[in-house]
Formats: sequence, C-alpha cells, structure tokens
Amino acid sequence: QSWRTTMCEAVADGAAWPDCPTAPEEENLANGCVFGKFPTDRGAREMVFQAMRGMFWDTLRWLVSPIYTGGPGLTVHYMSAYRASMQHEHGSALPPLHLDDGTVLALTSMGELRGKMLQQALIWQCKGGRHLAKNKSEEDFRIGALFYGKILHMLQDTFSLSHSERHWDSYWANDFENPFRFDAATHKQGMDIMREAAMVKSYSMDDVDWMKHRIYDDPLNVKGDARDEAKLMYALAQHVSLEVLNILVGFLSGLLTTHNLTTEENKATRKMTDFICDYALTLRNPHAGAGGSSLRVGRNWDRSAWRPRRPQSQEDRKKVHEARKELIREINELGANEGVPHF
Repeated sequence: QSWRTTMCEAVADGAAWPDCPTAPEEENLANGCVFGKFPTDRGAREMVFQAMRGMFWDTLRWLVSPIYTGGPGLTVHYMSAYRASMQHEHGSALPPLHLDDGTVLALTSMGELRGKMLQQALIWQCKGGRHLAKNKSEEDFRIGALFYGKILHMLQDTFSLSHSERHWDSYWANDFENPFRFDAATHKQGMDIMREAAMVKSYSMDDVDWMKHRIYDDPLNVKGDARDEAKLMYALAQHVSLEVLNILVGFLSGLLTTHNLTTEENKATRKMTDFICDYALTLRNPHAGAGGSSLRVGRNWDRSAWRPRRPQSQEDRKKVHEARKELIREINELGANEGVPHF
C-alpha cells in the first residue's frame, strides 16, 4: 500500500510539472511553481498578460492593433520561442505562419506533431525507468514515477476541449454508461472509444481567449451542448492514466522478475509506442496542418474555426522552412543558455 501511495503522489506531481516547468528540466523533484500551484516561468507570465489584455482591451482592439499580429481581420497572440518550445507538452501545435494576405501556413503536420509527442514521451519514460531501476531510495522512486506523470499531462491535454478537437459521436455518451469505472470490461470499452476519438485539430494557442480556455479546461463544469462531450473526453483521459500506470507497473514487475533493465525498457517502450499511436493519439488526417483554433475558445468569434494549411507552392514551402529554421534557432539559443526546459 505504501509504494502505491508514493507512486500515485509522485505521478500527480509529475502531471503538474508541464504547467510548472523548470528551465532546464532537471532529474529531481523540483518544479517552477510558488506554493506548488502558481507558475512563475516566462511562458505563464506571457499568458497572464494576454489574458489581461483580452479582458480589458479587446473592446478597444483598433487602438492597440500594433501589439497584435495576424492576417486581415484575424487577431492572434504573439508567442515567444520559450512557449513554443513547450507547446507539444500540452498537446498543442507550433504557432503557424500568418501572412499579410490572410493566408495561414502550418509549420508542421498533425503526424509530425504526434511524432514529437511520442519522442517526448519515450524520453520521459526512459529517464523515469532509469531512476526506478536504481531502487536505492524513495527519492529515486518518486523521480521515476514523476516522469510518467509528465507523460500523462501531455496526453491528457489532447482530450481537453480547450486544447484540441477530436472526433465525437453523441451516441458514446449513452453507450458508455459508466465511463468513470475502471474494471477490465469498462477499461476495454474506454480504450475502444479512445481509438475512435481521433484527433481532428490541435490548437496552436495563438488564437485563444484565455477566459474561454479556462471554462473548457474544467470539463466537469462545462455547460450547454458541449457538456456530454467534455465529460466523456475527460473520462477517456482517465483511461489514459490507467493505461500509462499499467505500463509503469508492468515495467516495475518485470524488472523485479528479470533484473534486466535493457529488456524491460524495450518492452515498456514498445507498449508505450503502441498505446500512443494506436489509441491515445490516433489521427483523423496525419497530413493535415497542425494548429488553428475553434469557435469555443477562439478570440476571433466566428472566424476562429480556422486551421492552417500545408504549404503547396515552392514559395510557401520556402517561407515555412525559413520560419521553422528561425524558430528552432531561437529555441536552441535559449536552450544553450539554460532558458527552456527542452525541445
């Protein structure tokens, strides 16, 4: 009972870490929040400023247009390289390229975004596994489980209506009668629905009203037409937790039996890869541009149902290449100065 309690506490701490990152990321129990819940990193400060600006200045947008960017009639937030470097940790896409004529070009495809998230999950899994394998102290055990918590946050955010759009069938709300039960039969049903609830769009968080975002980030209190969808997606996120914890416990069990770290790492890596690609992050169209917003959370009202398109012409491909190259240069420069958690 004791180790289970310790593991759950550490996983919960890890799940909070992407909202409270340290720069650089360290293999310890530290996070970047004051009193455990108030983030102080530059990304959080940037979002707070945007929220305050949205609350008090949107009615006077024409007066402050120089501090916005975007195409004609489309108002989007500036995003620093620091925040862009952590977008994938929240299931979000890199900010797209907004051209003067109103065209919006995606910097990555949905498939590339999933690849980045899978890469991050496996890095965290390997780091966590190494600490769990030490088996020398409770701190090592907590650090190992904490990395699995980070994976949970990243995957669960993709089931939030404030972060992404997934395929949704209203009959699921009736057929999945007890979504918050976690017996084997219910979990299998949850996994089957999870596979069907493929990601359609990953929001890039440049067109977001942070007050609306807060509403849809609290799924059990969402009202109106989205209530059933928000509740069921939240339930699916809990089944993500169960499956990731199953992989974690399976790794520990195998390690205690075989005492072969390499073998058990390979098994756990395969299980995590299969789960992410075949269930947690199935995609409606892997070739579609990653990014955009929605009518629910966007700050452009009826114009917020946009998504960036993939570059088609040689000229557009060159623009996207240069934008990605410059963004990566800025992120790597920050990283070299220990200014971002990772990218």
